[in-house]
Amino acid sequence: MDVVPVCPEVGMGLGVPRDPLILVKKNSSTKLILTKTGEDFTERLLSFADSFLSSANSVDGVLLKSASPSCGVRDAKVYGKGGGVVARSDGLFAAVVRSRYPHLPIESEKRLLNYEIRRDFLTRVFAIAHVREVTSGARDFRELVELHRRYKYVLMLYNPSKLKTLGRMAAGAGEENMREVSETYMKTFLEALFKPPKRGSYANVLTHIYSHIKKELTEEERRYVLDLVERYRRGLVDLKTLLIYFKGFIYRLGSKYLAEQKFMNPYPEELDNVVV
Repeated sequence: MDVVPVCPEVGMGLGVPRDPLILVKKNSSTKLILTKTGEDFTERLLSFADSFLSSANSVDGVLLKSASPSCGVRDAKVYGKGGGVVARSDGLFAAVVRSRYPHLPIESEKRLLNYEIRRDFLTRVFAIAHVREVTSGARDFRELVELHRRYKYVLMLYNPSKLKTLGRMAAGAGEENMREVSETYMKTFLEALFKPPKRGSYANVLTHIYSHIKKELTEEERRYVLDLVERYRRGLVDLKTLLIYFKGFIYRLGSKYLAEQKFMNPYPEELDNVVV
């Protein structure tokens, strides 16, 4: 992962330290105002955002600063005429990012304290990067088929209907239409991962994975696994514990097919152990 740091407020010419900026609702538009002078920095920030994002290549995800008037993700305070907070929204830079990259993962750094949100963000970032790399250079339909095979349960988690659509695309790829199919596959993959998965979706995928290994388990283990999944569905077990438990079974039983699934290892394991 190559991290490209940016501070839009510094990028548009303000120093460090600087006087606070706030978002102010004026008629039907939102303006970025310097509190000390009342100067309007809206156009300067929008111009910087357009210039910076136009120069960025192969963006696979965006992590922004919580509550910032430029970078807040749905939590930036918007003030009204009387000085009170009238709404919370994307910061000005964040709004441009969302408009430019409507299907990319965009998150606030504070939300990554939640394991499931962090897993969703990292899963999407690494999956999008991987699929982009493969589809941009695929020369053989077997590359696309193998890619799809490894993302079966990730796609089942996020969008089961798109799983079937993408499967038909991969199966229908050939030398004569490889480029067109690869581009369409990438676009549809982005759409498939757009909405974060819910607890029930994780339980559904883990139940499917269980069906692959249940014959190798004892009766007691089967009951325990199903009970564990049900307890997770009801919010009584956390996701990280459940996934560690499943990984243990998969590695013990030597299931190469499941071990190769990106659902089990969607990003480098080191990132799963980072204390945020």
